[in-house]
Amino acid sequence: MSKLDEEQVKKDLDAIFKFADKNQRLSWKRKRSRIDKLIKELEPLNEKMLELILQKQPLLDEIESVRQNMVHECVHPIDYLAHRDRGSYVLCKFCGAKISLKR
Repeated sequence: MSKLDEEQVKKDLDAIFKFADKNQRLSWKRKRSRIDKLIKELEPLNEKMLELILQKQPLLDEIESVRQNMVHECVHPIDYLAHRDRGSYVLCKFCGAKISLKR
């Protein structure tokens, strides 16, 4: 950018900035300061939430491991069975198996 371009950019930005009156700019600045303060108050909570997530993850991993084992050894509990495609087969909603019906 040439010097003339930089000056024009500064002039344009300054004109946009000054479009709002001084009271509006001060009010906006106070609101922005309030947001900054609230964000700082939020930081310790975010840290606590991260700690809880890290504590929760091993439990979720174990649940997933047991669930995968259950899917592999599925006994197709009745509360997970549903007729599909006008009764042509039964679907186990737990393991996803399509069980054909002998009629």
